[in-house]
Amino acid sequence: MSSVLTQLRPDQRTLVQSVVSDLALEGALSKKQLQERLEAELDWRLHPPETALALKKLIDELDILTNDEQLLSVSTMEVIDKFLASKRAANLSEDSVRGYQNTLMPFARTYPNLPATPEEIEEYLVPHRGENATAWNIYIRIRLVYNFAEARGLLPFPNPTRQVQTPKKVAKPPPHLNETEATKLIKAIADDRERGLVYCLFGLGLRLKETRRLTPIDIAEDTIRTVHGKERIEPMPLAPPIREVLLRLAEGKRPDEPIFQGRQGPLSDSQIQNIIKKLFIRAGITGVRPSPHTLRHSKGVLSTMLGLDTYSNRRLMRHASTQMTDRYNELDLEQLKIKDRQHNPLIRILDASELGKKPDYAQC
Repeated sequence: MSSVLTQLRPDQRTLVQSVVSDLALEGALSKKQLQERLEAELDWRLHPPETALALKKLIDELDILTNDEQLLSVSTMEVIDKFLASKRAANLSEDSVRGYQNTLMPFARTYPNLPATPEEIEEYLVPHRGENATAWNIYIRIRLVYNFAEARGLLPFPNPTRQVQTPKKVAKPPPHLNETEATKLIKAIADDRERGLVYCLFGLGLRLKETRRLTPIDIAEDTIRTVHGKERIEPMPLAPPIREVLLRLAEGKRPDEPIFQGRQGPLSDSQIQNIIKKLFIRAGITGVRPSPHTLRHSKGVLSTMLGLDTYSNRRLMRHASTQMTDRYNELDLEQLKIKDRQHNPLIRILDASELGKKPDYAQC
């Protein structure tokens, strides 16, 4: 079978050969199964170090497993499906699950069977190496799948992601408008619905789905109920100009009815995206992606340029954070309101252009 057997005592060698033969008849599915059976059967008490070393080498050289392609193959899609199911069971939002799925499906198409070597994974990442953040994001999600498979006993081979060189994640500013462009966009607004969307995305820094799901009951005197870190509901500062337009849009609607409506009901994600895209075109803004998320990024970037400290910005943008320093720097809602009034780029633009003082709204 293997020269490694000579490193075992005669009684152990005989037992190994017997176990291997039995597993061959049973149809061993993986080296892991074989290793578990050998560990259960062998007598480790006499020479454990020598026996363990010999066994490790033996597992790599077993004649019974020469057809590794068949015996070690694991369906990539099957593992990914189980991984996504576990995320749903953990109450991860369907949008986040879809994000994982969109990243992992091309990997499954490239490798129908889960790659067993770090070289295969590194080769897959090569086309994305020029896009550092993309390569890093893909690798992290692939690694999560392998770690999940390893924890669930689905990997018949060592986890190869432990040997993959992690792609560098080069931080760069997200796509955003400068103050001049933001001013042009606000001046190009045609009606209250557009104004409300821009004010929510750019003035409050809401995410697309947070904006779409806003209802009249979310609007308070000087706060708005939002989702923090995509998980927790909490009140955040609501400046008067933003509140005014949201109240006009909420007029006549039920407390739990979405504020942003179209002719056939609540606006969808794609409808909001199209509205923002057309607004960018009308304002003559090019060279930056015309999307709701660009407006959210613009709020975060311009607030920083106006002097807002990093911690306050993270709170106002509702980024999840687990840094211990956050517990020492906790700001209450009243302090956040002051910070928002001082550094909100929308309020600065409205004050400078007097758009907030003499609005010329077209009713929808």
